[in-house]
Amino acid sequence: MIQIRNLHKSFGKLEVLKGIDLDIQDGETVAIIGPSGAGKSTLLRCINYLEEPQKGTIAIDGESYDYETMTSKTAWKLRQKSSMVFQNYNLFQHRTVLENITDPLIHAKKMNKEDAKRRAVELLQMVGLEEKAGQYPRKLSGGQQQRVGIARAMAVEPKVILFDEPTSSLDPELVKEVLRVIKRLSDQKQTMVIVTHEMQFAKLISDKIVFLDDAVIQEEGSTKELFENSENVRLRNFLQAISLDDL
Repeated sequence: MIQIRNLHKSFGKLEVLKGIDLDIQDGETVAIIGPSGAGKSTLLRCINYLEEPQKGTIAIDGESYDYETMTSKTAWKLRQKSSMVFQNYNLFQHRTVLENITDPLIHAKKMNKEDAKRRAVELLQMVGLEEKAGQYPRKLSGGQQQRVGIARAMAVEPKVILFDEPTSSLDPELVKEVLRVIKRLSDQKQTMVIVTHEMQFAKLISDKIVFLDDAVIQEEGSTKELFENSENVRLRNFLQAISLDDL
């Protein structure tokens, strides 16, 4: 279980997150939605300390971390419990697909090279890219690169995988292959937090929706409840604004 309490993050005088409280259950898929600039990606990056909050605590799997007293050692421990899938892939272009996955296994999980290679091949099979193991990322499509990114995130067996707009950089015809892999992980009860603008996908995959706006959580609850029965005016206006039904 992940528990976030009183999370505050500012950039200069701009307060981006104002006292966020959020619980994420083991095996749960949580979709974070909201307008641009609401703080969604910042919240995601604060979870594993890619952004440094000014205040707040996070507990993962019973171990608590205070952002105000975080050291490089405790930040490293926190990051071992999560993996990030970035919207722009963030693969090492000078390393092969296989090496992009074996490197974290060797350095973070302390596996020997042969075991790391064996595990990397298994992960590439899971995302349908075993035949691309020896290629470099620049030779792959955007969808294929993102699937490699997901395989790399899975490699370290994190408590939670964090997805920051995983399909936003993809051409429409490549989106489905990535969403299919994420759906498989959801079916396997991998704990995930996904920032997305894909509302149909959020409805399909998520157990819980978190609606973030004006730097605070305006509403959260089950996917069915929020999409079908929400009385929150801001959420209803947001969903109506992005709907294409009345064009």
